Amino acid sequence: MKVKRFFWKWKIQIFCILMGFALYFLAVHFLTGADSFLVGNQIQREGYGQYDQSYELYVDGLEEKPVLVEVPVSRREYTAQEAEKAFVECFEDLKKEILGENRSLSEISGKLKLPQKIPKYGMTALWSSENIDYIDSMGTVYNENLKEAVSTSLTLVLSDGKHKKEFVLPLTIVPRNYTTSEQQIRDFTQYLENSDREQVVNDRFVLPEDWNGKKIRYRSKEKTNYSIIWMIGILFAVLIYMRDIVNHRAKVEKRSRQVLADYPDIVSKFMVFIGAGLSVRTAWEAIVNDYIRDREEDGEIHYAYEEMEKSLVALKTGVNETKVYRDFGRAIGIKQYMKFASLLEQNRKAGNAGLKVALSVESLSAWDERLSMARRLGEEASTKLLGPLFIMLGIVMLMIMIPALMTF
Repeated sequence: MKVKRFFWKWKIQIFCILMGFALYFLAVHFLTGADSFLVGNQIQREGYGQYDQSYELYVDGLEEKPVLVEVPVSRREYTAQEAEKAFVECFEDLKKEILGENRSLSEISGKLKLPQKIPKYGMTALWSSENIDYIDSMGTVYNENLKEAVSTSLTLVLSDGKHKKEFVLPLTIVPRNYTTSEQQIRDFTQYLENSDREQVVNDRFVLPEDWNGKKIRYRSKEKTNYSIIWMIGILFAVLIYMRDIVNHRAKVEKRSRQVLADYPDIVSKFMVFIGAGLSVRTAWEAIVNDYIRDREEDGEIHYAYEEMEKSLVALKTGVNETKVYRDFGRAIGIKQYMKFASLLEQNRKAGNAGLKVALSVESLSAWDERLSMARRLGEEASTKLLGPLFIMLGIVMLMIMIPALMTF
């Protein structure tokens, strides 16, 4: 039990210590792993097409003390024979990769995927077209108005930075295949272009009212979608409604906490006044009058005392005392106050002697509950601190891990 209490009391501190050890482990693991490029007296070069690197190494034996030396390491390069072989292999791969949705190089109807870099081989690619009327150096095909297949070619220059090789890639551009719907729209658009040229001397362009036996109507395209405006109105209405619900819940929770916090004071004051020989009604009035004076001084509202003030007004207007106490407990709606109201009702039958003992027991219980509530609120507050703490720990982990990962 003591171990459990110790854990809950110091849980944030324990969590921080554990996270510290975890961060230490990660830092040691990643930072020591970052030196894996050095094996004995050998350093692994970067691959073809990568970047030159520079490493800082401690050299033992050069001087009396270890010396920190910056070692430049160039990327790996092809020999002339290796480059020639790699160029051919790269070209053969590209002939398949550039097709995209096309079936083959002899049946090109859509855009080609022409890469500028080939990371697999560490090479760059420079494309140029024999006839840009049919295909450009970006791979875009212009076959919208093509009536029959056309032969052309792309020129490709591959380079690894030191060696170069040129290839010619024969292509056959075929007319684009249109769906029935696309073809109808193309024909109609072409008809509109012809009609426009025929009416160019008129001040207005008269659009056709029928097309291929179909009646046609026109309407302008909306430049702005105004329907979003009423959607925004609905969204704001929902947000305001949700805000009211959240505010109401927060207000109810605040009221409940305040009422529970005031309960031990109210019971203790009653116990003192009853012990001094006052009747329940007189004690009630005295407590309310004290509260009214305090409220006038500091302006602070306490819901339990406000309900007591309302009950006092009811007593002064002649409402049955038992009914007033019962209504008071129901108005607050918390079991502690309902029990307190029940004690006051029983006092009407048993007298003040039994009430003193009952109030004494209830006061001790109320103070225990108040301490328990204070402890619970403290735990909730400490739990809320975990959010920012996790964020800070995440930032620290990123600060450690990112530089380590960048060295790989």
